[in-house]
Amino acid sequence: MYKRQFQNSAFTIVPADQVTGNPQSLAITFSDSGAFVNTLPYAEPFESYADGFALAGTNGWQSETASGGVVTTETAIVTAEAGYGGSGYPIMTSHAKVLRLTAAVSNEIRSAAGGTVFADFMAYLTGRVTMPAALSNSQFGLCVDANQHVLIWHCNMTGAATNEWRMLSGSPQVATSAWHRVTFRQDYAHNMFQVRIDESLPIEDTAGWSKPGADATPSGSWFHMAQTNGYMARLRLEGGAEALGWYVDDLMVSGQAPLFLVPGTVFDFR
Repeated sequence: MYKRQFQNSAFTIVPADQVTGNPQSLAITFSDSGAFVNTLPYAEPFESYADGFALAGTNGWQSETASGGVVTTETAIVTAEAGYGGSGYPIMTSHAKVLRLTAAVSNEIRSAAGGTVFADFMAYLTGRVTMPAALSNSQFGLCVDANQHVLIWHCNMTGAATNEWRMLSGSPQVATSAWHRVTFRQDYAHNMFQVRIDESLPIEDTAGWSKPGADATPSGSWFHMAQTNGYMARLRLEGGAEALGWYVDDLMVSGQAPLFLVPGTVFDFR
């Protein structure tokens, strides 16, 4: 039989010596999240990192290799971001430092179960010849192929449930070697998501659904997550040998919807 003694720091409302009752009713919940767990809201402009610094364990960012991510002030990349024609950046900074991906980096960004989460960032996209690994423990993903088509990782529920990389028929071709704003909306109450590129309306496809929930109809902008754990646990960004020019900047993860200027909407005040 083992004996454990709780210190005052183990309790958040009263000191340990004021906790009374039947010891058999005491329950212990352990957290195995590990170090560097960031919770919503989370913002990362990468401005605080030194040039050429490989991300590994700082501010929660972990890299699979020593060269997984490097913060850089490459002039051509910074200049190109200033030419983005949207309504504004997710984070208003000088944009002097961006994350260059040569492998994969990740960060634990924890959200509440069953909530709605928005992930918003700028990406300097490079087309991939081959698709990323099809990971069954990934909720969803996005990549751009060599023909500049947007593909998502999702669970196709229009027939037998099948996890797949799918080219979205409702998406225009996305220019590579250019900055784009990418926004995900994650509905963890229904384990579904939407994706926007450059502040457009959410991209639709015949494998999507009209809305989250059991009464959704086929074809739409909502897609099922491949892995369903009920909350956001990790954001993973992958470059790799095919994408040495893949950059990310001004990341925001929040429970609040970002603001957009939706193309095609005009207000005339007189």
